[in-house]
Amino acid sequence: RGSESSWDLYITDQNNEPDENTIPTTSVSDTFYTEYNLTPATLYHAYVRANCGSEFSGWKIIDFATACVPLTTLPYMMDFDSENGISSTTVTASENNLPLCWDHLCGTYSSYAGYPFVYSSSTYAASGTNSMRFYTSTSTTDYGNQYAILPAIDLSYYQMNNLQISMDVRKNSTSYTSFTLYVGVMTDASNPASFVPVDTLILPNTTYENHIVYFTNYEGLGNRIALMAPKVGQSGVSYNTGYVDNIIVETIPTCIKPTNVTLSNVTTNSVDVNWIPGAEETAWEVAVVAHGDDVVRLELLGYDAGLVQDYRVILEYHGVGGAQVNRQLLCKEMHIFSGVYHV
Repeated sequence: RGSESSWDLYITDQNNEPDENTIPTTSVSDTFYTEYNLTPATLYHAYVRANCGSEFSGWKIIDFATACVPLTTLPYMMDFDSENGISSTTVTASENNLPLCWDHLCGTYSSYAGYPFVYSSSTYAASGTNSMRFYTSTSTTDYGNQYAILPAIDLSYYQMNNLQISMDVRKNSTSYTSFTLYVGVMTDASNPASFVPVDTLILPNTTYENHIVYFTNYEGLGNRIALMAPKVGQSGVSYNTGYVDNIIVETIPTCIKPTNVTLSNVTTNSVDVNWIPGAEETAWEVAVVAHGDDVVRLELLGYDAGLVQDYRVILEYHGVGGAQVNRQLLCKEMHIFSGVYHV
């Protein structure tokens, strides 16, 4: 402390560092100050400098985040690309970088205690450069179940059993048999015993699959959706590791997407399309178009397989009784090359 008699403060949620010409938020003659009218769940930077009368000191910075409040607006979307991803695969607890208002629980030893975390690699992201990575194992007692816990939801606005979560999920690599992920709800983000599973996803492939989990049958009082990678996945699988990307939490639509769209019996000019109803809908519409084309009308369109190298199958569905409620499209690609059809 020198001859200063007052101090300037500059508080911002932007990444613009102040300089000698920056107008401070306030100036005070005490060594404490309270700032009001901040936004919840926001990262701020607080800068302080000494005013010595004829000159100023440099700025001293400290970062802080305001408290989180339960979500009152959905959909909530997270693709992790705005987060500062980590390219290392060993992450300690203090290095965990899940988004603001998320929580994590992890029973692994120090090198993996920061799991799950935001991983920086476009190779393993469904889109952009970041995804969320899980890694646990039965190989030693140092590993445990890993939980990624989403922001709390205000249950006075949204009932949990009226919500769904969609996400892109894949296993880590071909070195691993599969990736098992439990989707559920927690009442206490600090207590793994409060986790109530709602669905189980088993991912055998290294390509991303989009999955939707409905919380229709959940009857508890929890307001934290959570994703848990169990230490013990499928029987005989030693390592349970994979990636999650493009999370969306929203209310369940009136007309639910069909699931398990599959293609079979592919020939040079035909393909069989099968699916499982999303709910109680009784009518569907199907279109097959060249990849890159828009769906102009929902009817089967003919293309010369010798000229078209890539097709897209569009499945549209109607509500109960055939009333069209939701025109959202569910797509699955069929790639064609060298006379071999890959789905």
